[in-house]
Amino acid sequence: MLLHRKLSVIMFSVVLVTMVSIYFASLIIVQSYVDKNQVKLQQAFVANIVKDVEVFERLLASVEERWDEELSATLEVLAERIHNLQQTRPESASSSEGISQYQVLIEEFKDEFSLSDIYLINAELFITAATLPAEVGLDMSSFSPEYTHLLKGLINRGVPESHRITHATNTGILKKYGYYSRPGSNLIVNADINVRERLTLDNNSQLSSFLFGEYVATLIDKYAFIKDLDLVLVSQQDAWSLFIEGRNVDPSLSQLFFNENALDDRQSTQHIVPISLSAYQQLGFKTFLTIEFNDTNASQMQSELVSTLLIISIAIIILTFVGLQISIRKFIIARFSHLLIQIKTKKVGDGSEICVDGKDEISELSTAIDTLMTQFELQLQENKALLDISRTDSLTEVANRRHFDEQMKIELEKSQSVKSDLTIIMLDIDSFKAFNDAYGHEAGDTCLKRVAQSLRDQLSSANNFVARYGGEEFICLLPHTNEKDAKAMANAICDNIRQLEIAHKDSDTSGYLTVSLGCLTVNGRHTLDARQLISKADTLLYEAKNSGRNKVCFEHIP
Repeated sequence: MLLHRKLSVIMFSVVLVTMVSIYFASLIIVQSYVDKNQVKLQQAFVANIVKDVEVFERLLASVEERWDEELSATLEVLAERIHNLQQTRPESASSSEGISQYQVLIEEFKDEFSLSDIYLINAELFITAATLPAEVGLDMSSFSPEYTHLLKGLINRGVPESHRITHATNTGILKKYGYYSRPGSNLIVNADINVRERLTLDNNSQLSSFLFGEYVATLIDKYAFIKDLDLVLVSQQDAWSLFIEGRNVDPSLSQLFFNENALDDRQSTQHIVPISLSAYQQLGFKTFLTIEFNDTNASQMQSELVSTLLIISIAIIILTFVGLQISIRKFIIARFSHLLIQIKTKKVGDGSEICVDGKDEISELSTAIDTLMTQFELQLQENKALLDISRTDSLTEVANRRHFDEQMKIELEKSQSVKSDLTIIMLDIDSFKAFNDAYGHEAGDTCLKRVAQSLRDQLSSANNFVARYGGEEFICLLPHTNEKDAKAMANAICDNIRQLEIAHKDSDTSGYLTVSLGCLTVNGRHTLDARQLISKADTLLYEAKNSGRNKVCFEHIP
């Protein structure tokens, strides 16, 4: 595109002249100096981090000892309950009903002992029941040889076993796992503790800092030359972060970690330091400290170099800047200004077109904006239709409760501003439940429609407002309606509904459908809010119902 070419040529000229000057001058000064101090600094930092990891390992091991005891005791209890269930229903142990009973048992046990998840593993190392349904059927024999060897050695042994904190395979969440197989049983009971939740519960901020990112964030904030830092736990299948829960390492990089001999051939700014954690090695895991450094010192050197070369570069920068400004004003700013004027002056529905001459990105942008604004106008029309739908009761086709709340606020503000009368009529169909019971809900719906239509017909003035308030209740707003007119209108509503002659054999008041009304008229000088006014109208309605129904109760607040 022409605009792209113009800007590319202009910017290329500026960058080329400026960067070539800076590059050759800085290359002579800095080339032999930058890396020496950087390497020493990095080596010292790595040594300190390794010491921190050793401290972290000791702290974590002491906490895990307590968790090991807790898991051992808990799993023995669970294994005994499973055994009792097998003894009670031995014929259903392998049936779907039996598995369902196991599922219920472990769910209840999980909540009882505040465990994260529980799994039942059979002798073939398949998960037969789990509190995570997605894990049922998982083949554990596909895991590392060390791990499967650990599981097979547990079956029918009666000795609790646990291993170091590791990540959940699918989520990367740090968990402490425990295992137990009751003597005489072919099931392994496997349960885990959510590390983050348990450390939070124990207020162990020191380990939380290591395991959940605070330690890394603190180091990155403290040392500007650190870009990223992690302690990576690697298996044959995947690799996860021990310092930042949930951070998964790229699968291809995982394999490089696991095959240590390939690390030396890798081209990267990331420093990888193997760390020996024997408890994880026994499970087939390897651990690595990964550190990515920023070239901070080099950047500082370059900044100093820029200052030294500023006098040399300033003349070139001024000349190129002037040329760039002239070009931008001519080819970009003037045309964008023309485009902005068209956008600002365009009005919805005026039919004008936004257009900028040319065959480049700015002209394409003007066309796109014109298309977008046309679509916006169409969307406004659609939104208005949707708004009308959202504010209308679908059965009776009068306004719904949401629309009434909006209208009530508007009319109340108008009444208070001009000190005019406002009447609220709340209406309830008498014995409507009995009507539904006698004639069915379809007849009830028809009845509601007829009542709504009668209200619409009677209150047809543009200022009046009718809404379905809920169930068999309707509410009406009559602006600029005084006490006398309100009483006449309310009595007329009551009479008109009765004159519809909708049969109601179970009515307490008549053989036809009747309504009770609460009618409240207020003047704009009052200080009541909408909620209070509606409450008063509702109270009047229930006075009408409690005093025999088929009538109107009035109140006027001057």
